[in-house]
Amino acid sequence: MSNRQLISTFTYAALLVGLFVLLSGYQSVIIVAAVDSDPRAQSQADYVCDGTDDQVQIQSAISDLIVGGIVRLVAGNYSVGQNDSSGYSILIDRSNLQISFDLGALLTLADDTYATGIEGHVFQFGTGATTQFVNIQVVGPGTIDGNALNNPGTGNRTDNCIFNINMNIDGVRFGDGLRLTNGIGVGINGGGVNNGGAMFPITSAVFEHLRIDNVNEGWRGLRWDGLFVNDLCILDWGKQDGFEPITGVTNLHIQNSFISGGTGSAIDIVLSNVNAVCDDITIMNCTLSSIGSHGVVELGTANGTLTNVRLLGNTILLAGSGAGVQMGANLTGALIANNMIDGINGVGATDGINFVSPADGIEIIGNFIANCGAWGIDGQNDPTNLTVYGNTNCNNVTGEINASAGSGYDAKGNFGQPDCPPPATPCPTDINGDGVTNVLHLIELLGVTNVLDLIELLLQFGQACP
Repeated sequence: MSNRQLISTFTYAALLVGLFVLLSGYQSVIIVAAVDSDPRAQSQADYVCDGTDDQVQIQSAISDLIVGGIVRLVAGNYSVGQNDSSGYSILIDRSNLQISFDLGALLTLADDTYATGIEGHVFQFGTGATTQFVNIQVVGPGTIDGNALNNPGTGNRTDNCIFNINMNIDGVRFGDGLRLTNGIGVGINGGGVNNGGAMFPITSAVFEHLRIDNVNEGWRGLRWDGLFVNDLCILDWGKQDGFEPITGVTNLHIQNSFISGGTGSAIDIVLSNVNAVCDDITIMNCTLSSIGSHGVVELGTANGTLTNVRLLGNTILLAGSGAGVQMGANLTGALIANNMIDGINGVGATDGINFVSPADGIEIIGNFIANCGAWGIDGQNDPTNLTVYGNTNCNNVTGEINASAGSGYDAKGNFGQPDCPPPATPCPTDINGDGVTNVLHLIELLGVTNVLDLIELLLQFGQACP
């Protein structure tokens, strides 16, 4: 064989080996089973945990994926401790990776992993390098339990989190039925990388069908650009806020979500960094409440800038002593429209909508504001270019609208009365109040005995309520 032929042979062999490595590593599935998983699942698993320091097997499974793939945790109970005194249990440090928790998979932080005074996180995403990672997912429908009762940590909410992110990522997804619960600190904390003043944000992120409960704070975001949130449930957070950008979030869209039961704001966009920028924020069709003294939704800050905010079609319940929507300095351009703000019979002596300091270019249009302990809409503290059109206010203790003394105030077509009209008789099949049938009860469908009756029933969908 000539030298040229020999070189060609080795070249082809190398290419074949490389192709095999690429194909075997990309979109591989590594299966991890728990000590108490079904024996049939254990027999098919690549790793079987023993119930102690299960982070070792899970981290090995992640390392086995060469250029991406799926680590699947089947149903069972996993117990994780600290990964070699590194300050976390599991490290996510590669692209094209999905960690998938089957229904019935429960990963719990072991007792005293982060005892009094110890900082650490359950999942750590990146270590601050500016290298960009792509396409990272952690999805359910399983559960990650931070075991806060037996892990007191440092007492600082950002030192002990379920997810702690310090990573430059393009394309991240959390959800698909995933639950994060009992966190010492924040459910999801952090974001992109700040290196010498250069910002490397998280881009193209999705939270969908995600639940976070019994944590110190639900989500605390730093440097995100392009975050879509759908069907997020945050319940019973402790000392801080449900959903809080800290040092800049742009292109944020939150819809169809439920954030309730915490002592801080449900959504708090009050920036803590002088150079922070929040822009293009939409919050729509959500149910929001809190039980503390903060506004349920807080917009505006003494630091940074907040622009182009839309609050549309939400239900906002004042279960504490804070206002429904509280606005302040450095807020420019907000549309507050078609929301229902209910003071729950004046539980707190506060307003439906108010301003704690001047804001500019605010439109308050078509809202229903009732039962507040003070004003329905309080325009004091001199917001400028404030438009108040077509709102209905009733049964607010102090009064319906307190006019603004700021320049450019314009109010038209608002309706106020001492008592709220009784609600219309509900149509059982109208779940969103649009006056038409938009849900069909399963029991009715199961009770149909012939095809013609079934067709008649299905034709009711989308028709006016009887």
